[in-house]
Amino acid sequence: MAKTTGNYFTSMISRFGTTDIMSELDADTIQRDAKRVFREMIKGRIDLGKYGVYFQDPKFTDNLLVACETEYNYNYANSVALTFYDNTYPGDRQINYNKYVANVLCTCYGAILTRLQALKASMYTNIGVLTDIPIILRDYKDFVRL
Repeated sequence: MAKTTGNYFTSMISRFGTTDIMSELDADTIQRDAKRVFREMIKGRIDLGKYGVYFQDPKFTDNLLVACETEYNYNYANSVALTFYDNTYPGDRQINYNKYVANVLCTCYGAILTRLQALKASMYTNIGVLTDIPIILRDYKDFVRL
């Protein structure tokens, strides 16, 4: 069961004093806050039974999709560039660490992106596609860079 205290939705509800937070959030705010939402999804801190209704809002999910795709593409490009550099100038341990970080971020963002796309394909009705995120990304739940 997901923890519900101190997550993105509880803080937004407290901040705006209403459960109708979607009317208070604009696209830039959702995209700016997306990393926090993704981090909390990975850690299992979002109870989809209670807060899944927000993912059914196209404005919210579409802006999460934009942010997730942007982060995925950025980290994928970093991974490719670092691999090229490592193949050209092998042996740099910092490059190896940075490649690892970029690959972990690609894995996380890729998994979330796929599930958000599936949610959108279901016309925002099947929030069940998000339920396995904490399970498949459990090895990365303490990864602080997300």
